[in-house]
Amino acid sequence: QVEYAESAKRDAAVDRVREALESNEKVVVVGNRKLWVRSFLPLVERVLSTATRRALWSRVTDGDDSASARGELAEEFVRGGVSGPALLVATLDSIKTSIDLQDADRMIVVGLPRTPEELIQLEGRVHRLGLSRPVAIDYLVAEGTVDEVIHAALLTRLESVDVAGVATEPTSDMRQEIDEGE
Repeated sequence: QVEYAESAKRDAAVDRVREALESNEKVVVVGNRKLWVRSFLPLVERVLSTATRRALWSRVTDGDDSASARGELAEEFVRGGVSGPALLVATLDSIKTSIDLQDADRMIVVGLPRTPEELIQLEGRVHRLGLSRPVAIDYLVAEGTVDEVIHAALLTRLESVDVAGVATEPTSDMRQEIDEGE
């Protein structure tokens, strides 16, 4: 069951990334595990058209690189003259602080943050002050797995944080889910 749900999430993420890249978008994909992050890029490259694959700027950061290297990577993504399709695959921990990814058109979150603070911080990577265009954020939640429990807990905790006036709500709709059959 869990393995099937993992592959459904992976397949849904690959499909969404393929569609976005074929539309010339800049995409950030966030996972929780290093192994998943390291294996995702080759899966995407297999399903892209030849023209998109040739034009693609792609990088992986899994937290094993230094903070300055991650900063340089983000700088290249945002201001480095990347035009055309771009894909940054990262672990949550490698991009959750001090990284500006405001040029992203879409963020796909495969590994859910564990706390409302992490969620707001993660969304803050692409929703920067002064940003004048929309950025889509997709959260992939597999039915019948711990994802549903984490998702429900995050929503509940976000509501209580909002009631207390401690933080603002996330900028995206946390209710974007996938089912096992996708």
